[in-house]
Amino acid sequence: MPKPATALTLSGLRMSAALCGESLAAACVGQFDGQTERMLHEGVDLVGSLRVLYPSLSARMVHGCARWRPSQNQTLEENILHLEDCHGFSRDAIVKWLRERGF
Repeated sequence: MPKPATALTLSGLRMSAALCGESLAAACVGQFDGQTERMLHEGVDLVGSLRVLYPSLSARMVHGCARWRPSQNQTLEENILHLEDCHGFSRDAIVKWLRERGF
């Protein structure tokens, strides 16, 4: 991701009201290409905008991770963040994981 397009904080990337992972931040940069920096400056919740454009981010699914209450249904967005934070998945690994599940 281009450095000017990211709002870095001590604990992550801020592309929304909350911190988001690299995969979601990269998706924001890709989706709003050329406008990301302006939109961040204007206070637009880019991840929230992604949720509107891609409702599947809010889809409930069982992850199956023993470290993360596998019986609970988390959203696809939560699964993506979990895979990055807890399992160290790269953006490429996230893409592969999504494709394996038909996204």
